Amino acid sequence: MTTPPPPEVSLIAATLRKAAEQLRCDADREELQRVGDQVETDWDGMCCPLCQESTCDDDCPLAASRAQSYEVDTYLLSTRPRIVGDGS
Repeated sequence: MTTPPPPEVSLIAATLRKAAEQLRCDADREELQRVGDQVETDWDGMCCPLCQESTCDDDCPLAASRAQSYEVDTYLLSTRPRIVGDGS
């Protein structure tokens, strides 16, 4: 079993998926949805799913989030409201 990503990561992935819905080109839409899925499932991987670098380029929108370290117990035990989902 893998550890779920921090809420901030889920927010980024959900944003990418939602933005994909606005694209007219099927190939572009599928690519952005794939990147959104990869952000969540391979967050701790060595390669950024967006800029394809192990350390994000300065212009990559995921650079700040990927550079931030998350302690597993910190976000799992957080009392903050959920960011993604039904708001519960």
